[in-house]
Amino acid sequence: MKWNNGGKRVRHIILWMCLALFFSVGGSAQAQTNNRVHVVQSGETLYRIGKQYGVTVADLYRLNPSARQGIRVGERLVLPAGAGSGASSDQEFYAVKKGDTLYSIARRSGTTVKELMALNSFLKSPDDIAAGMIIKLPGYSSGISSSSEAKRVEPAAADSLNGIRLETVSGGATVYSLVKGTAWSEEDFYRYNPQVLERGLRAGESVFLPDGSIPNNLAARSVVATRPTTGTGTLDVVLALPFRLDRERRFADYYEGFLMSVLEAKREGRDINLYVYNCDDVELPSTKVAISNLPDVDLIIGGVSVSSIRQLSELARYKQATYVIPFSSKEVASSLSGRVYQINTPAALLYDQAAERFIQTYGSYHVLFVNPMPGEEESPFVMALKNRLRLAGSSYSECASSDFMSGEDVSRQSLGHLRMVVVPSSSSLQAARQVLSAIDSAQEDLTESSVVTAFGYPEWQTYASSLGRQMYRAEATFFTTFFIYPRDSAYQRFSADYMKWFGHGTGNTFPRYSALGYDTGSYFLRNDKGSDSAYRGVQSLLDFGGSASGTMSRGVKSNQGVFFVRYNKDNSVSRF
Repeated sequence: MKWNNGGKRVRHIILWMCLALFFSVGGSAQAQTNNRVHVVQSGETLYRIGKQYGVTVADLYRLNPSARQGIRVGERLVLPAGAGSGASSDQEFYAVKKGDTLYSIARRSGTTVKELMALNSFLKSPDDIAAGMIIKLPGYSSGISSSSEAKRVEPAAADSLNGIRLETVSGGATVYSLVKGTAWSEEDFYRYNPQVLERGLRAGESVFLPDGSIPNNLAARSVVATRPTTGTGTLDVVLALPFRLDRERRFADYYEGFLMSVLEAKREGRDINLYVYNCDDVELPSTKVAISNLPDVDLIIGGVSVSSIRQLSELARYKQATYVIPFSSKEVASSLSGRVYQINTPAALLYDQAAERFIQTYGSYHVLFVNPMPGEEESPFVMALKNRLRLAGSSYSECASSDFMSGEDVSRQSLGHLRMVVVPSSSSLQAARQVLSAIDSAQEDLTESSVVTAFGYPEWQTYASSLGRQMYRAEATFFTTFFIYPRDSAYQRFSADYMKWFGHGTGNTFPRYSALGYDTGSYFLRNDKGSDSAYRGVQSLLDFGGSASGTMSRGVKSNQGVFFVRYNKDNSVSRF
């Protein structure tokens, strides 16, 4: 079976050619010292060749770098100096480590699963190994011994594994629909089908999938745990979302964004096992059983309903894992215990943080509160901000909404103040329109030394389509936890990669679930959160080490990250 990777395969060939040139001096020296080569015969493996000549697989890799990609019948392999014609039958022993599979051990030692099972007759199937078990290895392995630590390597190419089948992509198929019902994750799919990352999924093309009809099919098992590691340890991650109820694809978008962060973390050397489950209230009991049976769990992310959040939190505490609530902004977290992080913080918990930032930003401004219109309620943020202003001794005043309708009203209210920031006491669209329109009307009447601007709420970013011009002219600012600016270079890179990988856009929800998944994964999988340091993502500001109000009862932490977003007069946007 041939593996056609398109452009990526070409780049791999070029890379290995460069590596071959890099090693050419050493190879030539060896050839001059001992001009021996071996011509690969049908059915041979590097292990068997090494055993024949009494050399290690590592030696063969060193002199023949392209052999790491597999060997072909008729290929000429350079042998190291002093290679003999026979091999010792000495055996080695290996203590199975967490995350090992019989396949990964065989791959590292240059042998096959079949030979390992023959050496260890107590293994009735490849699934019988467990951490701490001692197994025999054939002699002349690639360096694994009972005293060495496990080193994970790339799994073999698809055409060297049994149990891979080709399937023709039908119209309307997605990567998610192709792997659904198999033991593969979407990451596994891209591992064996990298051409899809390059140009997307195309109807009529053939892709590799695991053959589920073969019992104990090693190829059908997840390969997530077989990537290189930097030695920081394996991170076992559970993602539990109500996919079955995902009519608007929000959770699918979140999963896809999260998967991007997993792939990037693994490219940086993190060793991650990812387990994905459905967790709607109907299927949650069986999901809890499946998670409970996992040997190790370090991180659980998911849960939407109050019931699922509480049950997953209890399960995380039982497994001694960190639990992350990605969506809910309810104060349900206050009733939980353990290591719990809430991404979408209840708005009330953000008000003090936003008010403190406001004082730092507008310390030299006079603050004018425009009271709500009839039928509207005052935002709780206004009360928190007024309390902070009083404590700081800052200047502020209030006026009725009817006294802030025109440019003349703005000029009158700003008399005696070189700088004034206007805060509507309601977060409604109507209140925002009134304040911004009045400030816009007053621009020509204000002196060059006078500054009148506006400050608002997270909802203001949804008003930009109708109030954008006034927001730019007034240099309006608002606070928010989530914000995407389409012109931001980081978001543009994320959006382009997301489109290339999954064949559709990042969505238009608030917040965007795809970006939320990516940011959450980047923080918990890639960011050094030993001190809960702040992380600025493509959409989110995640900060769990802020003020005391960010830590709720019993160790539960809520996100205290607050962006200030300013619309500038030059039609740019600043996020700080």
